[in-house]
Amino acid sequence: MLPRNPHDDGKRQDWKWVRHGWVGAWVAAVLLLCGASQAQMPRGMGEPVDAAARAKIVDRVSAALNEHYVFPDVAKKMETSLRQKLKAGAYNQLTHSAELADVLTRDLREVSKDKHLSVRYAPSQPPELDPNAAKDPATPRPPT
Repeated sequence: MLPRNPHDDGKRQDWKWVRHGWVGAWVAAVLLLCGASQAQMPRGMGEPVDAAARAKIVDRVSAALNEHYVFPDVAKKMETSLRQKLKAGAYNQLTHSAELADVLTRDLREVSKDKHLSVRYAPSQPPELDPNAAKDPATPRPPT
């Protein structure tokens, strides 16, 4: 039997898969896709982010939560909290993606009380190694 969630109002008892791990993977993928620059930064800092990148990351994290988080009402509360903090300038001092991921994780957990939920920075891959990059027939492929 699964433990009772403090946010469960008794209406949603049909979840077969606890999707916390999947949400974390989606959020990490979102940050990977939101890479702001290919510049090499010291390990651990992540890539630089500006106001537009921070807004894009919050948009994509919110979309991933609303689509995949197991408790839709909690996902909406997390989205509202992130958007309010973004609008209030709470993330303005964050200039690198890894630190933004840490603060977003803290803010999401503050609302959800879900210790399994996290946002992780995943470095961008060079275009020649990115499986999602547009394929240019003139570009040599890396050896497999």
